[in-house]
Amino acid sequence: MSVPSAAALLDRQPAEPTGRRRLEILEEAEGNPLALVELSRRTPTPARVGLPGAGPAQWPPTANVFGRRLDALPPETGRALLYAAAAGPGETVAALMAALDTDDLAVWAPAEAAGLVALVEDRLVFRHPLVRSAALLRRPAGERHRAHLDLARVGTQPEVRARHLAAATVGPSEPVAAALEDSAWRRGDAVSAARALEQAARLSPQRRERARRLAEALVAAHAVGDPGWVRDLYGRFVQVTTDPERACVATGALASALPQESSQQEAFEVLADMSAHLPAVGRPFALALAALAAGIAAQSGLPDHKAALSTLLDRAREADPRRPPVTGPLGRLDTPDAQKALEALVTTVVQPAAAARLLPRLGRSRRAWLDAPDEPACRMAIASVAYHADEADVCLGQFRKADAHLRTSRAFGIRAWSVLALLDTLVNTGRFTRPTP
Repeated sequence: MSVPSAAALLDRQPAEPTGRRRLEILEEAEGNPLALVELSRRTPTPARVGLPGAGPAQWPPTANVFGRRLDALPPETGRALLYAAAAGPGETVAALMAALDTDDLAVWAPAEAAGLVALVEDRLVFRHPLVRSAALLRRPAGERHRAHLDLARVGTQPEVRARHLAAATVGPSEPVAAALEDSAWRRGDAVSAARALEQAARLSPQRRERARRLAEALVAAHAVGDPGWVRDLYGRFVQVTTDPERACVATGALASALPQESSQQEAFEVLADMSAHLPAVGRPFALALAALAAGIAAQSGLPDHKAALSTLLDRAREADPRRPPVTGPLGRLDTPDAQKALEALVTTVVQPAAAARLLPRLGRSRRAWLDAPDEPACRMAIASVAYHADEADVCLGQFRKADAHLRTSRAFGIRAWSVLALLDTLVNTGRFTRPTP
């Protein structure tokens, strides 16, 4: 089942899952209709089992059928399936065998004979997503803890080791939190990064480090485009610190997510309230916040929003241009081209007629724009200026290149900012029916 079809099936459930829970179900179900239905009924999620406050897993009848088949397996095979389920999709059989401390492939034979798993080249494949869930969650917490420690021991990728160490850690641990943070963006995936940074904040012993990691988690979560997740993280953030610099980062993430709930007024107000602190975050991020305010003002169409943009831009220009931004790998803001593009975007929203004058200053030629480095923030800013300048080819070219990067990064929230201008340009140029990458 395709992702759109799977999402539509979740929409028809009695208790429609939303937010993080929805993403987890879509990933865990792997497009299987039965798994989508059953997982939407089960609480809590696998990621929460074993954590403080997470109670026992509640299983629907179908999952219990798989559980009984698992219970009939020899103990050593049940243990091997626990390790395979804890490892997650994609782990090699060699790594699983190393974690199990055995080289006897016969350990998998009973599960293969029962039709629960299959060995495909160097991977072990669960024949049904609910088998994976049952293999993990029906085992005692102590066994799951041991499995994650063993998998961390043999892991070769930093993000994999960090994930398993975190799963085996209940109390605060700075080394584990630091490992999660350092590897969070290693795969360039906003969803995985937000989860890792949120967990890193949970495991941070010091309030200062917890606040910093919560702010970084907010940046990743706003890129994902889940307003509920962002609000949850922001609520925890404000309980930890009032530091102006971190508050600017956290508020910017909140303001970016609010328009998805049609709360442009609230989004602009929170940005205006923290505008006095813009110089504290450095010019690259301050300009990004000013550009965010410009995007909100363009959506709301309110005169007082547009009138306040000049002040926001002036305050952003006062910030230190050498201070690095907190943005993750979704786009470098500390380059001269990116900062010039962000300034042009704000100016264009205030004075749309200036777009035609500003656009040529953002590149030597259309070819130079289209061959610019993959910096989504810069590309989207140029595309927005090109949209106001009625330069359709530049607008579409920049939006499409930025969108390809953001789609790969699962940055659904950032992609949403380009939808209206992109659709309007496609319609106006007669290209709406053409497939887009």
